Parts: sequence; structure tokens; C-alpha cells
Amino acid sequence: MGLFADCEQWEREVRSQKQEVRRRESETGIPSSEARPQRPPRKLSYLESREFEQIEGKIVEAEQKLHDAQTEMQNPEGSSDRAIMQARYEAVLAAQAEVDQLYTRWAELESKIAG
Repeated sequence: MGLFADCEQWEREVRSQKQEVRRRESETGIPSSEARPQRPPRKLSYLESREFEQIEGKIVEAEQKLHDAQTEMQNPEGSSDRAIMQARYEAVLAAQAEVDQLYTRWAELESKIAG
């Protein structure tokens, strides 16, 4: 996957990937479930299920931190100070990395649920 601005954009990407799989299945006539060996469905562990329940809230918080960091980056006060701008830039990068990590983990947990 890639970088996403919000949950809605990520969900659109997931839907488009599912549509692509269905299109390939209709072209080949072989359902993707038959193309891959069947595995028994995996359940989430207790800790993973708790993490899955809380991850949306964490994503919202992380996206808010990213938005705040981006807003601060655009603040004209201190924009001529290299150290301040460097710190703001690093805050934006750290916030973006956190958002990306959370979306990646969310996708991993959902793929476990889906089997």
C-alpha cells in the first residue's frame, strides 16, 4: 500500500484492490480462493483483538497530531530560524511515520480477521 491522508482514502484503496481481484477472477474464471491453498481462518489473539478495538482511536489521534504538526510547520513565527524549522519538520516526519505505522498494523490485523 502507500501513504493515505485519512481512513476514507485507505478504505477506497482497499475497495479498489478487492474490485481488481474480482475482475481478475472473472477474466480467468478461477476464484482467488481456489488459486491459493486454503488455510483455516485465523483468529486474533486476546492482545491483538484489544489492539484492533483501539486502533481506530489511535489513528484519529495520530492524524490530529500530524495535522497539528503540519499547521505548526506553516506558522510564520520562527520561520527564519533554521533550528525551529528543523524541529518542526522532524515533528511532521515523526507524526507521519506514526500514522503510516498504525495504518499498516490495522491492515495486518484486518487481513488476519479476513483469513
